[in-house]
Amino acid sequence: ATGARASEVLAAAADEALRTSPELAGELFDAAVRAGGVEVTARHAQAAALAGDSGRALRLADETLAASTTTAADRRRAVSVTAAVLAQRGFAGRTAELYLTLGDADALLAVPALLATGDLDRAREALATAPPSEHDAPTLTAPAVRLLATGLLATVDGDLPTALSDLTRAAELLEPAGEAVLLPYLSLIHI
Repeated sequence: ATGARASEVLAAAADEALRTSPELAGELFDAAVRAGGVEVTARHAQAAALAGDSGRALRLADETLAASTTTAADRRRAVSVTAAVLAQRGFAGRTAELYLTLGDADALLAVPALLATGDLDRAREALATAPPSEHDAPTLTAPAVRLLATGLLATVDGDLPTALSDLTRAAELLEPAGEAVLLPYLSLIHI
């Protein structure tokens, strides 16, 4: 099937599959692209990253960021994909910079990367300047990211009871999402 409607249906199926089978989501996004009509490059990049195809994820995210017609939501998704993949490849400094450009609570994702580069002051600043938790998205991921940031900083500060508590709670919040969450340094909280 081809055309805009077929592309929309395939993209919707891919979005649904993204949470449980990123590989299938990638195949469905491929089919949506072949059918024509719907822009899926940023979501396709996320599926590739979740499936472990970091090269493809970076290429698709880069295409998204280079396109003049990219929506703000797709740009944010592409930046997040790029940052997460670069973190996996050891580019902590660039990862931190990318997450800081997102602002809001998303900047908290920069804290582990800043700590990896040894920039404790900027890690504390990212946490201090993040909006209060009541402004976080109503998802399990948002408080988990905040707990990851506070837990890692508590580790550096030597406050081990707080670190263990925060990191354990972050892991518990992310458990229902399984592998569907694209976060750098997620292995830090798998207890």
